[in-house]
Amino acid sequence: MLAGKVPTIKRSDASVVGQLEWHALSPLFGPGTWSRVFGDMGHGLMGMTDYLEPRRLDSAAAAANTRRIMTNEMPPLTIRLMEAADLGRGFLTALSALKPADLTDEQALEVFHRRTDSRVNTYVALIDDRVAGTASLLIEPKFIHHGGVVGHVEDVAVRADHQHHGVGAALIQHLLDVCRRAGCYKVILDCEDDVAPFYEKLGFHRWEQAMRVDL
Repeated sequence: MLAGKVPTIKRSDASVVGQLEWHALSPLFGPGTWSRVFGDMGHGLMGMTDYLEPRRLDSAAAAANTRRIMTNEMPPLTIRLMEAADLGRGFLTALSALKPADLTDEQALEVFHRRTDSRVNTYVALIDDRVAGTASLLIEPKFIHHGGVVGHVEDVAVRADHQHHGVGAALIQHLLDVCRRAGCYKVILDCEDDVAPFYEKLGFHRWEQAMRVDL
């Protein structure tokens, strides 16, 4: 997980030139809304599945969940959900900035489909139709906190030749917007101490203690 400058981003009604385009999140998670999910507890589980299940997006829905950014600090950048074709656009090279991914093309494609089936949302940042960075997001409905929702950020990586130009910050800001739209009450991640200041600049703060067991 790598640091970079935090770009200044403006919101736009329609134009994406020099600004940012953001539309409703509903095409990504399906037609359900939180009022639909929790308003009728008799159908709550079905509604939640409809809301959280990733689905193949048509071109209109994919466009509605794409962020395009232009700043003085980096070339034009597009952030969107990963497609299988992104494996041929240097996705594993970008991910290797975090840790090597020793997979064949066939193995990587299998993992992509497994992640999609498991409701893991992988985002890519594209520059000149090449993957410059990536980050993943899991959205977890909780039994506690009145059925609240938590966003888990994982596997944030920026290709070596695009680090320190705002790509990582743009990815995190995009994921935070997704979590706000999903109604998350918090977003959490694990990181090394040396990159903690990067996340603190984006609004994160140190909390509790991470634990793990290697199996």
